[in-house]
Amino acid sequence: MQSIVIDVHRDYQQGNATDRTACIERVGKAFYEGVGFVQISSPLSPALYARLYAVLDTLFTLNDEELMRYYSSEHVLKRGYGPLYCETAAGSSVPDIKRLYDIDSAMHRGEPEAERFWVSDEYVPGFRATILEYRNSVNDDANAILEMAAIYAGLPHGTYTQHRRTDSLFTRLIDYPALNTLSDIPQGAVRNREHTDMAAIALVSSASAEGLKAYDASRGKWVAIQMTPNIITANAGETLQYMSRGKIHATRHGVDNDPDLDKGRRVAVNFAWFDPAAELVMTVQEYFDMRTGALRGQG
Repeated sequence: MQSIVIDVHRDYQQGNATDRTACIERVGKAFYEGVGFVQISSPLSPALYARLYAVLDTLFTLNDEELMRYYSSEHVLKRGYGPLYCETAAGSSVPDIKRLYDIDSAMHRGEPEAERFWVSDEYVPGFRATILEYRNSVNDDANAILEMAAIYAGLPHGTYTQHRRTDSLFTRLIDYPALNTLSDIPQGAVRNREHTDMAAIALVSSASAEGLKAYDASRGKWVAIQMTPNIITANAGETLQYMSRGKIHATRHGVDNDPDLDKGRRVAVNFAWFDPAAELVMTVQEYFDMRTGALRGQG
């Protein structure tokens, strides 16, 4: 299905009252009533998008010896390189068919102990500069979406955004190799098992191939999400579900294997988090109702 597409900059930040209201309605219906995905016109220039995917392509064509320079068993799935089959979704015993490169908030802040995980320009030209530019380009979008979600529910504008910091962002670069390049694929393995994200929202760049799907609880079925070129696709996460007291459900989604065995898939994702120090208040009963409601919605 084609998900809701809005232009955050033109229609929400710079538009008239009618344009702004339309954006709020579209985000609200997606998060509160729809499959949980909203697509936004990308603020990225074509040149930046080209650099981003050049970085992805160069990074994931490095040989294992070079990539393992940035692997740490202590930090895997948090910071640096994650090799094939390194991640298994919650509730599954079969690992996903993907490789990862994670840039956590310590790397974004430039903390000394995280410096060694920035890939050298010797291996991937412009890696750090491109990732930071991409991060900065989506931070405002994350805040705008959270603001619209609050307004739609009749809450003060800053209900969610007050809990965000600029560096509360986690960037994940993902490589789904072409299936015919692999041997010994675990039985039943898929590129990304169905799951919900833990962050407030996830902002996904246009993937290099299709495969993204989401669970539509209102219809009790899985639907394909079309990845429109030059857009960012945003979805709600578990922390936003918690903050909204269950009114927004975390988007359950995954990535299917491509029937074209020659086709790989690469994508960049930014996970926007709330400040870890934020005090989130909910009673035990409210939390129980929220979680059991979400489980029912998963089918």
